[in-house]
Amino acid sequence: MKTKPNIGIVIPVYNESKTISKIIDDLNKLKYLKDNFENYKILVVNDGSSDNTAEILKILMELRL
Repeated sequence: MKTKPNIGIVIPVYNESKTISKIIDDLNKLKYLKDNFENYKILVVNDGSSDNTAEILKILMELRL
């Protein structure tokens, strides 16, 4: 039986407070990821956003824990 690989997805962001929740939600809903990978991790790199991107990411992290 063939084992499925793991994958990491890196998303660099800057002032993406309006879109980051949807982007992460859409990635989590992708059937392709669930069907083809054992595990996947999403790493969001915030490049000093001046909007509330960081706060949104903290909330999303808490929801996933």
